[in-house]
Amino acid sequence: GSDITYLTVDLLIRGNMMLGNSFGLYGNLGIGIFSPMSSESKALDEASISTTSVVIGGGGIVLPMGTWEIYAGADYYYFPSSEDVSTSVISGKLGVLFAF
Repeated sequence: GSDITYLTVDLLIRGNMMLGNSFGLYGNLGIGIFSPMSSESKALDEASISTTSVVIGGGGIVLPMGTWEIYAGADYYYFPSSEDVSTSVISGKLGVLFAF
């Protein structure tokens, strides 16, 4: 098997569209960098595990509650394909925002 740990840095642009006082939608678009911190693999050549960039797109819902917002959504991470490997990730998100 393989065990690879990555450090990730994402840069996202996010837009909110409120549909009344109790519900909204958001969408985001961005780029990211995945840099391997450690790896252990019997199936892959460890020298071939390197830093890669990704394109990110996602969206979800926003529930405002006074100065708080609860949001839930998903992001899709598209990794550039290589000759040997094709990868993509769907990441679920649940969070709380506080406006000050």
